Amino acid sequence: MWWKRFLESDDAVSILPEEKLYHLNQASISQLEKMQDQESALQNQINDISFQICNLLATDEQTRLEKEYSSSSAEEARYNELKAQFNNLQYEIEMIEEEILIQETMLYHLTFANQKSAQNLQLKKLVSSLTSHACATDDINERDNCVLCLDLLSGDSKVLKMKINQNNVFFQKKSASLNVQLNELISKTADVVRQIHNIQQQVEDTIRKSDLMGPILPRMKKQLKAELKEFGNTRKRLLEAKKKVDNLTIERDDIQNECASLSAQLLMKPVDGIYSDEEMQEKIELRQKLMNLEIRKNQNRQKKHLLESQLRSAKESIQEVKNEAKEVEKQTKMLSNAIEDQKSKLQKLKEANIPIEDFQAVYNSSKQMGLDDLETTLEKKEEHLKLMKRRKNNVKAKTEKLKEQEKQFDEQIKKLNELLNSTHFSP
Repeated sequence: MWWKRFLESDDAVSILPEEKLYHLNQASISQLEKMQDQESALQNQINDISFQICNLLATDEQTRLEKEYSSSSAEEARYNELKAQFNNLQYEIEMIEEEILIQETMLYHLTFANQKSAQNLQLKKLVSSLTSHACATDDINERDNCVLCLDLLSGDSKVLKMKINQNNVFFQKKSASLNVQLNELISKTADVVRQIHNIQQQVEDTIRKSDLMGPILPRMKKQLKAELKEFGNTRKRLLEAKKKVDNLTIERDDIQNECASLSAQLLMKPVDGIYSDEEMQEKIELRQKLMNLEIRKNQNRQKKHLLESQLRSAKESIQEVKNEAKEVEKQTKMLSNAIEDQKSKLQKLKEANIPIEDFQAVYNSSKQMGLDDLETTLEKKEEHLKLMKRRKNNVKAKTEKLKEQEKQFDEQIKKLNELLNSTHFSP
């Protein structure tokens, strides 16, 4: 360009007229602003392309999966096209940054070279102030800002170019890592779609089981109520049995007392070895009566044991029926909770607006696997999902850090613009 010969030395710049120098300065500033706007527009274009890629992957996931299973040629072509476009944009950014560096160099010579002697004292004061502030501050960001200002004031283009190259290398590495993370997120999306299909299948199975259990539960409750009704009033039966046992006990005691009195009367009679016929007949009757009483006593004892065993069995049956009723109620409650849980999951799936084609594709692919394979795959996918969540959090933290660095760079650029504006001279 025609103005390059004026940048060879400070004396060459002083040859230009002051009005020409001022117009060149204003043109350089406007050109620098246009290049910065162009760089921002290119960065926005890169962001838009990234957003379009994510949107395309989110909305056309089914098409991508089918193409991936059938052939990866179209996706590779799309990837190569996007990669080429990204490389072209990266090359344009590098060209713009190089042009910005040239314009900044020209601006430096146009701004400071013509009045170097008049502004030498002011520059020395500014450099001294920045140096003392950089040495006194404990903040690393402020120190870096001061060093950057000193590099700009010194006009050392090599140092500035080295920093710009470092930033470009960092941006390229970050772009590569973000591409890897983007591919991981794409695979994670496919896993999530499969998990959603599995959840929907579980919901359908639960609803089908609920429909099958619906007619059975009322019949089971009715059967339990009928069994309880067959036992009747067990309390009344228990009281009657106790009353009967008490009566038999009293009768037994009376018979024992009567036997004891008869035995005492017999013992009080003289023993001469001769009994009359009446006494002998009475003795035989007493023995017969005593035998009948013993038989009756044994029968009453057996009857008592039988009633007690029946009472115990009735209590055990009642307790078993109660336990079965509690178990049925517990299972009913668990089934109701499971149904509500599955309904809530189904509602979430409906709110997510997942196309039915996605579920159909995952369902067709999952039919080829067995139950054990599905469980193993689900466990692996859950672990992979946890890993993806951790990586997502790391990416979010790094993104926030990059945003903070971007804000710091914006502040540095504003400070440099203010510094450049403060050093402009009027025509």
